[in-house]
Amino acid sequence: MKIKFIRVPIKYRKQLSLMLMKTLIFLFCALSFGFNSNNSFSQNIKINIDKEQEISVIEVFELIKEKTNYRFIYKTEDFKNAPEIHLKKGTITVHNLLSKSLSFSNYVYELTPNKTIVLKQKEFIRQDVYQQQIKGTVTDKNGAPLPGANITITTASGDFIKGVASDFDGGFTVTALKGHIIKVSFIGFLTQEFVVNNQTELNVVLQENANKLDEVVLSTGYQKISKERTTGSFEKINQKTLGIKTTQNVFDKIEGEVAGVLFDTNGGSSAIIRGISTINSVSQPLVVVDGFPIEQGLETINPNDVESITILKDAAAASIWGIRAANGVIVVVTRKGERNSKTMVNYSSNFSITPQTDLHELPYASTASFLEFEKHMADNAWRNLPNAFNPSNISEGLNTYLLLNNGNITQAEADETINRLQNIDSRQQFEDLFLSNQTWIQHNLSVGGGGANSSYQASIVYNQNKNDNSLLNNNSDQIIANISNQIDISPKLTFTGRINYSHTRNKFNGMSIGDAQGLDQYQNIIDENGNYLTQSQGFYQEFKDARSVENGYPYNWDYNLLQEFENKNNKSTFSQIRLQAALKYNITNYLSVEGRYQYEEGASKTRNLYNENTFFVRNLINTYTTTATGSAVSAIPEGSILDRSNFNQNAQSGRLQLNYNQSFNNNLHNITAIGGYEVRKVMSNSNSNRLYAYDDQSLDFAKNINYADLFPTVYFFGERQIPFIDRITEAENRYISYYGNAAYAFDRRYSLTGSVRLDDANLFGASKKYKNIPLYSIGGKWAIHNENFFNSKTINNLSLRATYGSNGNVNNSTSPFVQVGISSDPFTGNQYGFISNVKNPELRLEKVYVTNLGLDFGLFNNRINGSIEYYNRKSEDLLSNVIFPSILGFNSALINAGEMENKGLDISLRGLVVDAKDFKYNTTLNFSYNKNTVTKVDVPNDTPFAYTITQTPLVNTPLRYLYSYQYEGLNDEGDPLFLNENGDLVNEDINVVEALKYEGTTLPKYYGSWINQFTYKGFTLRALTTFKLGHVFRNTNFLDYAELPNRFGGNHYIHEDFESRWQNPGDELTTTIPRIPTTRADARLDAYLTYYRYGSQNIDDASHIRLKEVVLSYNLNPKTTSAIGFNNLSFNVQARNLALINFNKWNVDPESFIFSQRPTFTVGINANF
Repeated sequence: MKIKFIRVPIKYRKQLSLMLMKTLIFLFCALSFGFNSNNSFSQNIKINIDKEQEISVIEVFELIKEKTNYRFIYKTEDFKNAPEIHLKKGTITVHNLLSKSLSFSNYVYELTPNKTIVLKQKEFIRQDVYQQQIKGTVTDKNGAPLPGANITITTASGDFIKGVASDFDGGFTVTALKGHIIKVSFIGFLTQEFVVNNQTELNVVLQENANKLDEVVLSTGYQKISKERTTGSFEKINQKTLGIKTTQNVFDKIEGEVAGVLFDTNGGSSAIIRGISTINSVSQPLVVVDGFPIEQGLETINPNDVESITILKDAAAASIWGIRAANGVIVVVTRKGERNSKTMVNYSSNFSITPQTDLHELPYASTASFLEFEKHMADNAWRNLPNAFNPSNISEGLNTYLLLNNGNITQAEADETINRLQNIDSRQQFEDLFLSNQTWIQHNLSVGGGGANSSYQASIVYNQNKNDNSLLNNNSDQIIANISNQIDISPKLTFTGRINYSHTRNKFNGMSIGDAQGLDQYQNIIDENGNYLTQSQGFYQEFKDARSVENGYPYNWDYNLLQEFENKNNKSTFSQIRLQAALKYNITNYLSVEGRYQYEEGASKTRNLYNENTFFVRNLINTYTTTATGSAVSAIPEGSILDRSNFNQNAQSGRLQLNYNQSFNNNLHNITAIGGYEVRKVMSNSNSNRLYAYDDQSLDFAKNINYADLFPTVYFFGERQIPFIDRITEAENRYISYYGNAAYAFDRRYSLTGSVRLDDANLFGASKKYKNIPLYSIGGKWAIHNENFFNSKTINNLSLRATYGSNGNVNNSTSPFVQVGISSDPFTGNQYGFISNVKNPELRLEKVYVTNLGLDFGLFNNRINGSIEYYNRKSEDLLSNVIFPSILGFNSALINAGEMENKGLDISLRGLVVDAKDFKYNTTLNFSYNKNTVTKVDVPNDTPFAYTITQTPLVNTPLRYLYSYQYEGLNDEGDPLFLNENGDLVNEDINVVEALKYEGTTLPKYYGSWINQFTYKGFTLRALTTFKLGHVFRNTNFLDYAELPNRFGGNHYIHEDFESRWQNPGDELTTTIPRIPTTRADARLDAYLTYYRYGSQNIDDASHIRLKEVVLSYNLNPKTTSAIGFNNLSFNVQARNLALINFNKWNVDPESFIFSQRPTFTVGINANF
C-alpha cells in the first residue's frame, strides 16, 4: 500500500505547524485541568454489561476493579464455590452488582476512602461484650504516611472479621474486641500484628521487606507485563534505585545497575548491550520514552522524572521493535500522578563541583629538555629559517638556534635567550587564566496528584553548568518542563497526554586543552603587567611584522590567547518539544483498543561571531591582502565575520493497537495479546552560511562577494577562492510496520510467548526477495517452584526460560540507488562529481538471531536471589566493505556481506546479608561475559597496514582488536628492533602479517559491578564499584618521533620519554626508548613511522576496577519533618570516580590516558510536602 502525504505550500507550512501545535497544547491543557476531578468513587457509578452472561463472583470483583480502579480485600477460598451471577445486557450500579453478588452469603461490603472495597462477614456480637474503638496511623520508617495500607481484624484463631484501608494521611479507625488480632500490611513492607487489649491508639511504623520480590511490572513500550509471566531477558531499574543517584544524564543512572550493559568510553560513552552486533551501522541501543522511540537525545529527559528504566536484551523482549532492536532497547517510563491522592509537591536542589584539570599531568619533559630537542632540530636541519617560500611560524627557541647556526646572532645572545626561556613553564599561566572548577546547579520542582477519574503530574527543572571541562566561559543553561495527564472521559474511554519541552542555551567561549598544548612550553601569555605577549601562530612573526598596519595592511597580525579569549562570541541554542497523546477504549473487561500519536520537533541554532579583534578575522583578511599595485588591497572586505548554522528535525509516529487480556477458570489460564499497525516519518534539514563585513548593530553585511574568481594571497605563488559557506541539506525517511505479540500462561507454571513484526521503509532495495521479511520471536518459561512436586524450604523461586528470535538494524546512510556527490577543488574552483553510493537493489536490513537461556532463583524467602543467562547472538547480512574492480568507477562499496557472533553470560546475584531492626546490609553482584567474533567478511588487503592501522574487520577475530609489531628493544646504536616472520631481529622490511602479534580485543570480555548498600536508621550509604577485565589497549601517550617533523605549526613541547631515551652505547640495557633520529628523514623511516608507533611495547592490559560512585543520604526524623510542615526531608552527598585500580605497566587509567578522570562531588536536599 502507499501513503500519500499532503504537501502544504511552503509559505503556509510554518503557520500551519504553529497553529496545530497551539491547538494541541490548548486542548491538552483544557483536558488536563478541566477534567481533573477530585470526586470520590460513588457506589452509584454504573457499569456497562455488554452481553447477557453467567460469571463467577470473583470475576465480578475483577470487572469492578477494571471499571472503577478499586481493589478488594477478601479471602479467595470463601468465594470459590459461590454460585455464578446471572447478568443481563445493559447497565447496573456497582452497589446493586455487589449486593446481588453477595446475596448468597453472610457477607457485606464496605467502601473505604482509598479505593478499597472490603468484604466482611456479618458479625453477630453479643451485646454484653464490649467493643472498643482504636484509632491510629500507618507510616514508613521515615514518617511518610502509607495511604491504602490494609488493616484487617481477625479472631485469635485467624478467622477474618473485617478490614479497612488507611486514608491519604495513613490514618485509620477500627472497632474490635479484646483478644482480636489487628494485622497491618502494605506492598513492599513487612506485615505487623497486634493483639487488642485496652489500647485506643495504635501508631504503626512498617519496615520495608527487602527480602520480598514484589510483582515486577515491565514495560516494553507497547505493553506492560508481569515479570512472572515473561520469557525474555528483561532488566528493570526501579524508581527507588534511580532516586538514589544524582545526575543530569539518564545514562549515568544505568551504569553498573544491571548485567549485560557495557558503557564504552572509547566509543563515545555509548551503551553496548550484549556486544556489538554490527560493523558499519548504528551500534547504540534504541531508546523508548513513554511508549515511543525518540529522535531527540536523552538530554531532553528530566532524570528526576524517570519512574523506571527497563533494558530489553534478547529477541523475545526486543523483537517487537523490529528493525531498530538489533542493539537492544532501553525503555524509559516517566512519572505520572496517582489517582485518589492529595496534591504532592516535591522540591530538590543539587550542587556539584568537579576539580579543574591539572595541566601538569600533560607528559611534558622539562623546558630545558624541550630546548635541547629544538637544538637537535636546528643542528640537523629538521627546520630552516622561514622565508618567502616557507613562511610558517617558528618557536622562539628553535629560531634562536637557527639564527645562531646561521651566524645572525652571537653565542652570548643565544645563551641569554635560552637561559630566559628554560625557566618558564607556560602551563601554570594557562591554568590561572583559562581554567577553573566545573560546577553544576540544579533546581527541580514537581507537582502531582489526582482524583477518582484523573491524575496529573507536572515538573520543571533548571540546570546551570559553568566551566564545562574546566574551561572558563564554557557555560550552558537548560530548562526542561513536563506535563502529563490521564483522564477518564467515560467509564470506557481514557485520554492520556504528555508534553515535554527542553531548551538549552550554550555559550562556549572558553579555550581548549588543545590551545594549551599548542602553546610553546616556554611562552608566557601576558607579562607581569597583564599586557599581551605575542605567541607564534600562522605565519612567522617577521613575515607578519613586515605586513603591518603601518605598511597598509588592514589589521595587526599578532596572536595572543588572552585576546582570543576576551573576544570570543559563540552561541548555540537547542529547542525541542515532544507531544504525546493516546486514547484507550475498553471494549470489554478483557479487550481494548488504543490509538497513540507522537510529534517531535527540534531546532538547533549556532552563531559564531568573529569580531575584528579575533585572529580568525585579522588573519583571513590579511591573507587575502596584496600590495602588487603599490597599495594594500584585500579581496575580503574588512569587518566582522558571522558563521551561522541551523538544524531542524521533526518526526511523527502513529500507532493503532488492539489489546487482549483474559483469564479463565479462576486464573488457571491467562492469555494476553496485542496487534497493531504503526507509521513513522522523520524529516530533517540543515543550512549554514557565512556573512562577511557583518555589523551586529545594523545587521548589514557585504552583499557582492566574488566567490568564483581566484585572488592573489600572501602565499608564494598562491591564488585561491574566497572561502564560501552556503550549504543546505534535507532528508526524509518513512517506515510502516505491522506487529503482533501473544502470551499464554497456565496455572502460573508454564508460559509461552511469541511475537512477529513486519517493517517496510524507503531504505530497502527493490528486490522482492529481500523486502517484507518479518522479524519474530518465540519463548517459553517453566516456573518449577509452582509445581506440586516441588517442596523446598530453601528454594522458594526457581524458573527456567528459553527464547529464540530475530531483531533488525537499518543503515540510514545507504541507499538502493546510485548517489552522486558534488564537490569543488579549493585551489582551482573547478567542480567535480563522484559516486558516493553505488546501486544496490539487494540492499536489505541487517538481522540478528538471538538464542537466550535463563535461570531465575530465590533462596531463603528470596533473601538470596538472582538470575543466570546464556545468549548467542548471530548477526547476518551486515553491511561491510567489499572490493570491486576499479573499472566500474569505484573501488569498494557497502554490501550486505558480513556476519558476526556474540556469545556470553549474564549473572545477577542479590543478597540481604544483615537484616537487623535498625541496620541492614544489601549487596548485588552483576557479572557479564561476552565473546565477539567476526565470522564472515571480505578482507580487501591482507597486509600489516590493514591489521595495525586501519584495523579492517577480520574473520575469526573480534570486531575491535589490536595487532602489533613485536618489539624487542634496542640495538647498541639505539635503534628499535622487531621480530619478522622468521623470528629475525630487524627494523625494516616487515611486509607480511605473519610477523605481527595478535594482542587481543579492546572491548572487555568480562565486566560488571558490585553494589553495597548499608542502612542504619535514617542513614543510607551506597557504594557502586565497576570492573572491566580481559581486554587490552594501545597507549598513545608516548614519544612518537615520526610525528615530530609533521606537527602543524611546529612542536610546542617534547614528551617526557625524551629524558629516558637512548643516548650512549650501553643505554639499551636500561631503556626501551630509542635514540632521537638524526635527521628529519630518519624520523619518517618505517622503524619509527610504523613499527615503533604500532609496536607491542605500547600495548598492555586494560583491565581495571573503579570506585564509580558513593552516596550517603540522611532522612530526617519523621517527627521533626512533620513539625516543620514536610512529609519528608532528606539530604545527600555523592562522590563519583573516587578511585581506580589498574593492571598496566604505566599505572594510567586505560580509559583516559593523559588526564585522570576527575572526581565529582555533589550535595543535595530533597523536600516533599
